[in-house]
Amino acid sequence: MKTIRHYIDESINAGKIKNLAEISRLTGVARSTVTRWYDGDRTPDDDQAIQLAQALGVDPMEMLAECGAARAKTPETRRTWEQMAARMAASAAVIAVLAVLVAPDEVYAGVIMGPEVTVFRS
Repeated sequence: MKTIRHYIDESINAGKIKNLAEISRLTGVARSTVTRWYDGDRTPDDDQAIQLAQALGVDPMEMLAECGAARAKTPETRRTWEQMAARMAASAAVIAVLAVLVAPDEVYAGVIMGPEVTVFRS
């Protein structure tokens, strides 16, 4: 299971966001709350998890599943949420591979130039 800290660190290392203050600004959540998420003292509710996922450039369904697992009160519920999160991550990986196989030039252009790339076909 990934922690909120892991997601945030990945996004910072990838240059998607600068710091916790930026997450606070993007999500509209107090900086102290974002710090508690980062430290593992609190877990975002469902609405906050979606906002956080959008700020970090993460699949909202994956973030919801990870947060659900963190909030679970029983081991069985936690396992179920963790399985959902793992399936979301695996599905995303399969979709990425299929996209490259189906349209490698377009995917490559999208990765290099960004999501607003215009594809010209002959």
